[in-house]
Amino acid sequence: MSNTDGASKPTKVGITGIAPNKQRQKLGELAVPQQRAEFLIRALGSQTRVAELLEVSRSQPGKWSKGEESPSPGRARELIDLDHVVARVVSWLGPHMTIPWLNGSNAFLDGARPIDVLVFNHVPSATPGSPGHPSYVRRPQRKGRWDNPSLYDSWYLSTSPEGAIAETFGNNEFWAKAMFVRADFPSGRLTLGIFKAPDDLGLCDLDDANNLLHMGMKPSQVVTRNLPYTQARAAAAFAEGRWAGLGWWSFHRPFWSNCMLWATSAAPAPLTFVDAESLDLSHRSIVSVRATLAMPVR
Repeated sequence: MSNTDGASKPTKVGITGIAPNKQRQKLGELAVPQQRAEFLIRALGSQTRVAELLEVSRSQPGKWSKGEESPSPGRARELIDLDHVVARVVSWLGPHMTIPWLNGSNAFLDGARPIDVLVFNHVPSATPGSPGHPSYVRRPQRKGRWDNPSLYDSWYLSTSPEGAIAETFGNNEFWAKAMFVRADFPSGRLTLGIFKAPDDLGLCDLDDANNLLHMGMKPSQVVTRNLPYTQARAAAAFAEGRWAGLGWWSFHRPFWSNCMLWATSAAPAPLTFVDAESLDLSHRSIVSVRATLAMPVR
């Protein structure tokens, strides 16, 4: 968890990098919200569904589609991203599968819903906690192993770049250069986010037999994909008030360690964003994990 200078470096893989042209995009290029809103309402079956996915009022997509109102630049970008994804899903799977795909748990996204990461943009000028900043958490979180959105926000990290990469790409059938640009966020690129955390961070380490006994858990139950069970155990640990989060081993290889830090408005996750590294097939950690998992490359 510590680098050579003694500082902790929990890392996570996430959509925290945006192609430069996204940042320089002129507002004139976003001046097609009416057509995009019309398409989305037709494709998804109602303006209510569009509103739910974009987390706006139910009447808003209808006003956009009729040209009665114009979305803010941020909402316009969300319309562009959602329009792109829905068009791709319709072409791949058919209209009837669009809503289930957007709202379903996706192994490629480590169990998250595609819609949960769809509109995340990295904007260097963004302020902490706002969309586009590395500290931004899209809510609510429900699909993660330890999520309890009514109690806290969840920050999922790994204590090494290799662990973060394995958690993100380890379930793929093969690796290819296209995997770093996801269909649900075509203007971004997956990056490796580097964060610092205190060395004395008080995690409930589930690789410790005493903690397992305390939590009433078996080792096999730590990595089980039984959300009601694991989320209930996380809620119990949070209620004790003495942990900063949970630590456990990777499903892919036990020598990679993961952690989840909870965050509330009163007690934010003790993380400091340090840097973001662009990923490709030649990245040193990608090469290492590929060899460890014997992952084919195409």
